[in-house]
Amino acid sequence: MAAYMARQAREHGTRVVFVGLADGITEYEPGAPTVVRAIEEAAAFVAASHLRILDEVTADAASASGEITFTGGSSAGVLWPRVIAGATGRTTRTTEAPEATSYGAARLAGTAVGIDLPALPLDPTAIAPQEAERAAYRDAARRWREVYDAQRTATVRSGATALFTAGDNVLFANTLTGPVIIDRGELQLTGFGGALASASPTTLACMHGSAWQGDGAALLRHLGEALLAR
Repeated sequence: MAAYMARQAREHGTRVVFVGLADGITEYEPGAPTVVRAIEEAAAFVAASHLRILDEVTADAASASGEITFTGGSSAGVLWPRVIAGATGRTTRTTEAPEATSYGAARLAGTAVGIDLPALPLDPTAIAPQEAERAAYRDAARRWREVYDAQRTATVRSGATALFTAGDNVLFANTLTGPVIIDRGELQLTGFGGALASASPTTLACMHGSAWQGDGAALLRHLGEALLAR
């Protein structure tokens, strides 16, 4: 990911910009902590957008419990889970596994070949969203979205490819291969035509992107053939 973003920056002469640091939910103090919190808050706003996408494609089943699980090395900190709780309005838990995302992918792949891997235990500590922070984050998210939309417009005009998306058009029918090949051309992926295709999914989601509905098995086989042909 870092290499991809660095190459895009070199090719299109783009630079990293922090906007509105003085308008966050906490008192502005110049320095690394403020910048780090800004990154965490922006990621939380993207997570909230992804949660809305999941609700749309699952008829609200994704957030029916009112809780979300924050995984990976970043979840070991104290601040980020609280930021996510405030930005999403959902009670946030973490897992005890340092590589929970990889394990989750293994569990998903296992279901396609008849292997049922057990779920990992959750940290008993639950971080509930605080109403005052929730209200502040709603306002901050609105301002963040205005900047985000302007940045996406500028990205398109520059000819660069956006890595992270939180757009309104989240579902597309039977158009998986083209966008993935064009936007993720350097990916080296295998196995799409085998066990994953045999699961016959009807909805597919690409990391940092939108979701596609249709004949999932045909889409995966087509994607696998296109990638192997590159």
